[in-house]
Order: sequence, then C-alpha cells, then structure tokens
Amino acid sequence: MHILDNPQEIARIDSRNMSHEIIHMPQEVLWGYEKLKMQIAGNFDIESNLINRVIICADGADLFVAEIIKAAFAELIPIEICQAESIAYFDANSLVIILDYLGDNNLLKNCLMQAKGKKCSIATISSKDIVESLEKNCLNIKLNSGHLSRRALPFTFTALIRCLEEYQIIPNQSGMIKSVIASLITRAGALAAHVDSSRNFAKISAMQIDGKIPLIISENPKFRALAKRWKTQINRNAKKMAFYNSVPQINSCEKYVVNGKAFDNFMPIILRRFNENEDYRNQMNDFVNELTDNKMKYLEFYLEGKSVITEYFSMIYLGDMISCYLAILNEIDPSA
Repeated sequence: MHILDNPQEIARIDSRNMSHEIIHMPQEVLWGYEKLKMQIAGNFDIESNLINRVIICADGADLFVAEIIKAAFAELIPIEICQAESIAYFDANSLVIILDYLGDNNLLKNCLMQAKGKKCSIATISSKDIVESLEKNCLNIKLNSGHLSRRALPFTFTALIRCLEEYQIIPNQSGMIKSVIASLITRAGALAAHVDSSRNFAKISAMQIDGKIPLIISENPKFRALAKRWKTQINRNAKKMAFYNSVPQINSCEKYVVNGKAFDNFMPIILRRFNENEDYRNQMNDFVNELTDNKMKYLEFYLEGKSVITEYFSMIYLGDMISCYLAILNEIDPSA
C-alpha cells in the first residue's frame, strides 16, 4: 500500500491531521465571514473622515492575504502594503489596517502608534488584544487563536473583507464568499486524504514533484504572490527547498538555465489562467517550448473562477494539499 493511502501511516506522520484541516477550508471561510467578532468604536462615523487610500500593515503569512486583497480591489481604491520594517506615509485620510494574526510583532505595533499619531482611521485584526481602547473611526477584529499562522488564511482573509465592508471601501461580498465556498467544495472530492492516490489530483502531483526542487512560475504577474504562497507552503510544510517567480522574470533572467544540466534537479510548476492576456500567454508558451525542446518535465495547473479571489483560492487549496502530501511522502510532519 502506498504511504499516501495508508491512514495509519498518515496519522503517525501528520501529528495535527493537517490534510484533514486543509480540506475543511470551505467551512472555515464560511465561519470566518459569518461568525467574526468585531468591536467598533462607539463614535464610529465613517463619513466624518473621508478615506482615499488603504494601507495594510502585515508580515509573514499575513502578507499573502494582503496581496490577495490588493489584487482583487486595487481598482476601487489605492491599496498599499506596508511590511513591518518599512515606513509608510500615513495621513488623516488613510485607513490603516494592522493585520497580525499571532499578535506578537512589535514592529507592527509601531505602525499602529504612527497611525494613531496621524489620526488615521485604524483597524486591527489579530488573535490577541493589540489595542487597549478604540478611538474614533476605529474597529478591532478578534480572531480565534490556536491556528498555525500558515493555516489562519481563511480567517484573516474574511476579516479583511469584513473590515473593508464596514468602512464602505467595498460593497457587500457575501455573494463572492458563497462563490469561493462553492468553488472549493467542488474540488474537495479530488483532494481529500481518503481518496486513493490513483485518483487524487493533489497526491498525484505531490508524487510527481517528489525528489525535485519546485520552481513555481505564475503566468500573470498579478498572481506572483500565489506562486510565492506555493513556495512558502512547500518550505514550511514539507521542509523542502522551493523557488518562485513570474514568467517575465523567468524569460529575462533565468531562461538560460533550461539548457544547463543543473535544471535537471528542478520541477517547473506553471500556474496559468484560461483566457489569459495574449502577451503573458505568448511569453509562457515560449518558456514551455524551451522546456519541451530540452525534454524537461514540468507541471501545469490552471486557475479557475469568475473573479480574482476565486482564482486565487482554487490554487491556494490545491497548493496547500500538495505541500501536505509532499511532507507525508518524505515522512515529515507538515504541522511541525
């Protein structure tokens, strides 16, 4: 029996049963959106302070959630992402969102103090109390603790959505949330641990990647953060080396390695879209042709969905499951 089809072996290796946790992402997105705990300042009056830009301060795994929000909603309002060590320009017309799931980043607390000094509208999202009291036009979202930071995405993502709704930055997203949940549910049957490896898309993919260094490449630069997510999940869950990039950078900087023997150690993983922009599609086709001409193996996965967010989640779900199965293949606890 293959190790990925042996429940006893999986239970022995995966101490937290992470594959089971991941498969419940649709339920977590629903709970995150509908059962969120929000505290709003008693004098909350959004019209008294016109917001013309959003600054999301985040680090680590939280940073990826900010990237999804920026990719999805930057056409509605300027959205900037500020990492803890960087300095952003805050003014009274800024909404500053401190996103720190673990609640232990002192540099992000400094960003909070800067935002207070500039009398910005402020929102905090964390599993800990990172503000003592709510001031005018401020809200605090308290998330449940106990999740690994790399598994908190369904909750931090929905918290950011609810936050932007409350400040009237974006319209109500309940329809989008339902579409994300429906999209994930349709994939669950092909990814769940109880599905035999001969029919499980994530297990098959993990077995093809095993023994190689993954190089995850996004066809469209808008999804480069998604390629980075795959890379970091493979790093953290499977404890394996991996790299990421987008196809313009691959073609301009790293394409030459295709012809070298060193590339034999790599497994290119290409994240593509249906009906992609012609320029991006042609660039990727050029790279794929290079791989084919040099008899290099590669994997292609297509993002699916009617919105940027559903496209993101279709690949988040698959990438997380692949990284978990890759860990089990190598008898590494993905939750360690």
